[in-house]
Amino acid sequence: MGWQMTPFTVPLALTALITLAIIVPVYRNRGKRAAVPLLAFMLFASVYGIGIGIRYSVTALDAKLFWNNITQIGRVGTPIALFLLAASFTDRRQWLRRRRLGVLTAIGAVQIGWPWLNPAETSFESTTLVTTDGMAFLSVDFGPFVFVNVATAYLFLSVGTYWLLTAYREARSSDSSVYARQIGLVILAVLIPWALNVFNLVGVTSVDYNPFGYAAASVLIATALFRYRLLDILPIARGTVVESMDNGVFVLDADGQIVDVNPQARETIAVETDELVGRGFDDVFAAYPTIVDAVAETAETREQLSITEDGARCHYEVNISSIEDSFDNEIGRTVVFNDITRQIEREQEIDLMRQVLSRVLRHNIRNELQVVQGNTAMLASELEGRNEEIARKALSGARDLVSLSNKARGIEELVERDHSRTQVDLVTMLEDAIENYRGEFPTVSFSTDLPETCEVRIIPAIHLAVENLIENAAEHNTAATPTVDVTVSRTDDDVTVTISDNGPGIPTQELAVLKNGAETDLEHGSGLGLWIVNWVLDDSMASIQYDTDTTGTDVTVTVPTEDPLEREMKPYTQQGV
Repeated sequence: MGWQMTPFTVPLALTALITLAIIVPVYRNRGKRAAVPLLAFMLFASVYGIGIGIRYSVTALDAKLFWNNITQIGRVGTPIALFLLAASFTDRRQWLRRRRLGVLTAIGAVQIGWPWLNPAETSFESTTLVTTDGMAFLSVDFGPFVFVNVATAYLFLSVGTYWLLTAYREARSSDSSVYARQIGLVILAVLIPWALNVFNLVGVTSVDYNPFGYAAASVLIATALFRYRLLDILPIARGTVVESMDNGVFVLDADGQIVDVNPQARETIAVETDELVGRGFDDVFAAYPTIVDAVAETAETREQLSITEDGARCHYEVNISSIEDSFDNEIGRTVVFNDITRQIEREQEIDLMRQVLSRVLRHNIRNELQVVQGNTAMLASELEGRNEEIARKALSGARDLVSLSNKARGIEELVERDHSRTQVDLVTMLEDAIENYRGEFPTVSFSTDLPETCEVRIIPAIHLAVENLIENAAEHNTAATPTVDVTVSRTDDDVTVTISDNGPGIPTQELAVLKNGAETDLEHGSGLGLWIVNWVLDDSMASIQYDTDTTGTDVTVTVPTEDPLEREMKPYTQQGV
């Protein structure tokens, strides 16, 4: 077998080496998505370059025909590999299943094997050697099968390029710059061999420059591989994301017709896809006019819906959003059903538990404790000495439990009441509370410094905070002559309520718990009263300050005379903004 050095021998050898060099890092990442088709493309491109280089360099006709047939392996394999690379990169996994891969393999095998057999000269009608500038080249008159090969190759390249261009447009529209650059480089890698092959087909050049094109493609893919982490960060098709969502997704066109649904949406309605696509959303959900009306509105919204499935009641949170084109024109809507059945059931269970516990605290325990309290008080009045002391401790414990029950009822009221602001006279509220506690704590001296009236807009539950602060000041006051003083002062912006006592002060651990907002193993609050105060004042947008030591406590509550949000907006509204 003779050998000749042509102008293409060394360049083609270099292109093959470049492609083979890039195979190494791709092979190391062969377990990642798109790595196998990319590896196949580079292997076929290397075979193509090596085959053509040797075909140009050998001088015997039989040797040239042999290496031309070897080149056919790369010529057929590269378009198929690029097609599969595009399918894998754009997450069209159905083309990577065994059956379809088997069909593609069969097509490739026929195209590769046909020139070896050349039945009825359908591949090559004639093959001869021609001499140009002292070098022998293969001259071939192609048969009709070659055009079948070309058409098949262009079909694979066209479809793959279309997929990549679509993915590139989506990446650009979603501001996914990394994906856009990755796909852009892959598209260039596909288009360069396209262009070189066209030049060869239309007769611009008789030299097959495709190996150089594939080498350039390999360099571009290497750039995407190393600079933009081609195999590490791959886009997931939006269709795959929607199909795998746990939420039911309905896609509507501008006329409100269903154009697409995911599997979870089919389960929500228990209807096959073919029976849903093309139907109007208002027809499918005719039994649920609230959702139909919400979809008909232009604003994005959120609704709740209950549907009976197989005799079971299912609850959904329905989110409705618009779909816009690149010109911000609404072209459709998405309706997403989020199953909140378990959440609703849990809320119902908690509500039932709350009602049961509330009833137990309100009626059973509280009523029984009042009986215990009354009988123990009678018993303590009739006993003397050690027995009287024990009876009074029991009486004190019963009173504490009744107080705890009352506070639990206060929490229930706080949760259930409307938290919208209303006009409240703080003076009337304070006077009623003090009058009540004068009877409950007869040994405590109460004094007040109050204006005639002091009305503010605040949540009605403010009385719970006031009552608990006064009760706390009186109940825990162990001074020889216990006193509780209540004063109210007002400015243009705020109302200040100060409750002072001469008791032993609030324990440090109580204030630490309130400051941290949660109890820890080392810090336990002894009661609910101060917690209720904090909750109410937080909802009221009021503030509280504790000034306490062993000689007494001053608690200062500052209530804004108007809603803080309205106060912040006032300068803008006054300016006409």
